Order: sequence, then structure tokens, then C-alpha cells
Amino acid sequence: MAMVHTWQGFYNDNPLGLAPQWYDNDVTNPNGSPTDVLDANGDPVPGGNGVPDAFDWLLRALNKKFDNGIRRIVLMLPAGNIQGQTMASSQWWTMPAWKRAGMTTYVGAWLDEKAHAGTPVSFGIYSGFKIQDPCDFSMSTASVPDPYSLSSMCTFYQNVKPWIDVGAKEYWLDAAAGHPATLDQIQRSPDYRDIIRFVGEAVPHDQAPSSCDGNRTPDSTAIANSPWAANFRIVKSRFRNNPTVDPLTTDLGMMLSGHTACTSPYVWEFDEVEFFYSEGWSVHMNGDYVSDRLQPDPSDPGSLYFFDYPMNLPLEAVRRVYNFGLLESMLDYDCDGQNEVASSSDEDFVKFYDAWLVNTGGPGEYLEGDANGDGYIDIYDLLDYMDAQSDWNSTSILHSVDLGPAWWH
Repeated sequence: MAMVHTWQGFYNDNPLGLAPQWYDNDVTNPNGSPTDVLDANGDPVPGGNGVPDAFDWLLRALNKKFDNGIRRIVLMLPAGNIQGQTMASSQWWTMPAWKRAGMTTYVGAWLDEKAHAGTPVSFGIYSGFKIQDPCDFSMSTASVPDPYSLSSMCTFYQNVKPWIDVGAKEYWLDAAAGHPATLDQIQRSPDYRDIIRFVGEAVPHDQAPSSCDGNRTPDSTAIANSPWAANFRIVKSRFRNNPTVDPLTTDLGMMLSGHTACTSPYVWEFDEVEFFYSEGWSVHMNGDYVSDRLQPDPSDPGSLYFFDYPMNLPLEAVRRVYNFGLLESMLDYDCDGQNEVASSSDEDFVKFYDAWLVNTGGPGEYLEGDANGDGYIDIYDLLDYMDAQSDWNSTSILHSVDLGPAWWH
């Protein structure tokens, strides 16, 4: 699953925290004519292709995920949020009218096009869990939806139904982990059953969520009925000793986001992600990473900022986990964006060699040491990797490797 960050937090220069490309004077001029084309200097001007620039950007983001094989895409708070409060639940009626119309005209049509082509996308919205007036951003009087209250369920329906009409199949509810029974009851309603799935955050478990450390066991009753997701740093710290789930009966998501585990600097490594995937967890990409290169944290040069992964890095990690697509560099075995192969003791070479040594002499894939992609792990894989290493050290040539088609192709 990949998430498009239509909301990127309050470091952006607009009152709703929306991504700059998605915000188009939503507050100061909500009824104005949105710009829909860029001039030769890249500045927005009126006129053009008839599609608002914001939707040009959103459709590009959707197509980028789709072209990389992703078939489960979620928008993060597309209406935005008010600074200083938790995730607002109202994400439809709080958008300007032109954006509501565009969701149907452009996004709905995009979903229909993919479905008619035989490649449907499970489209979702990430929202807050405390629900109130769907036309009001405020959370001051909001409450957890009550499945036994007609007025509460009516308000909840007013928030969710427009997204169903657009074509959404998932509705993500922030901070829902403390109320799994509530989420389960709502999911069973005939208004939503087999129509749209409600996803909870984070994973409910058998201990009070007061500590970031220790070994947790996911609550099997809660996760059997609804999908759940948590940041990878929480998954890593809480479920590291007992992470196995049955992917046929549960849907547990591990979001590739967060650069710390509690107070300790932490950056996920690919082999850890691959391990959790092999144990039945789904792998999610949380965000459009906006930098074009890795950036060190000034306070800890060995770590990386949350939003400073290059945009292709999470996709390459997902390619490796799911085994599809063209990997940019066969040398970057740990997927940290660097070819660390200057010597046989460098990180990428060591990780490749260890995998190759264990699996040599049998069939396998790239992750198991099949560097040349012939489906068999033998001495030629080691020689090819060493040749690529030599080329890199002398001429900085990138050697890609084709990991084959995604399972749904």
C-alpha cells in the first residue's frame, strides 16, 4: 500500500497543512477559479488544460504509484487539518466545492478507468476517528462514533458516504486502536459491509500501550475483522519477538515511516522489512518523500530524517519485498540508497555474500543471492556481483536488475 500525502503537516505555508501542490487558496479563496496550467517558468497561470493544477498533481501521484505496481492507494487527510488539533475527521464537506467536484470528475473517473481495464485500485482516505459535524473541521466536541446511537451513526455516514460515491474502498481511522470493538460493530453494518472497509491505527494488542518496549501479541479478535496499521518503529519495538500473523485471515499493515524507536535514533533496514513481510505483515509506504537524496540528521550523522528519503527508495524496497520491477542498482543490497561496495567488508557486499553463501547451489531469487536473475544461485552470481562492484569502484556505473513481474500481473 502507498499513501499520497495530500496533507504534509504544519511545516507547509498554508493554514491546513496541505501539500503545497494540493493547496490552491482553499481557505482564502475557496470559491475562486483554481489555476490549471503552468507557464514556461513553472508558475501557475489561469487557463490551460481545464484540469486544476491540484488535480494534475494528484493524478500524477496516483499514476506514479500505479505504474510502480501499487494497487492500494490512500490519500492522507485530503481536506487538511487545523493546526493544534488531532486528525480532523471531516474530509469531504470541508473541501472547497471545486475539489469535491474534482474528486468525482477526475479521481472517480481514474478509478473507473483502472477497473474497466481489469486493474482495479483499492482507493482509501485517511481521517480522524473522532467524528462530528461533517461540515466543520473543529474537534472540540467530537467523540468516538457510537454504533448504538442513531445520531452518531448518521453523522458518521455523512462523513463517509461521499467517499463511497467517489469509489473509495477503505476509510482509515486515526487513533482507533483503543476502540476495536466499536470499529468492528461499524464494519458489520449493512451500510458498509462489503462496500467499504474501515482500517484502524495502530495495532491493538494484549497489553496497555503505555510503553514502547517489550513484546506484544496482536489482539487476534480485533485484527480478524478489520485491517490495522502501525508505524514500522512501533511494529519493530512492540512486536519484534512475536510478529507472525496469518495473511489469509488478518490484514496487519507496517507503515515504512518514522525515524526513531521511542527515544533512540532508528532507520528501518530492508532485511528487517523483508522479515516482517515474510511473517505475514503487509508493507505500506507512508508518504511521498520530497527530497532527492538522503540527508543526515545534524544531531546524529548516522541517522536520516523522516521525510528525507528519496522518492524512489520506498518503491525500491517494496519492489524487493514483492519481487517485481527494475531495481536501479543491484549493488545496493540493503536498500539505503548507497552502493556500499568499496571493499568486501562494506555493508552491501557483506549482506549479499551472506545471502549467497547460505543459498548457493539451489533455486532462488535476488534476495537469496541470485544477482544475475537466472533463477539459480551459483558461482556466476558471485562473479557478476563482484564484476558490478569493480565497475562501480572504477567508473561509478549503476547495474540494475529486473526482479520480474508483480504477482498480480
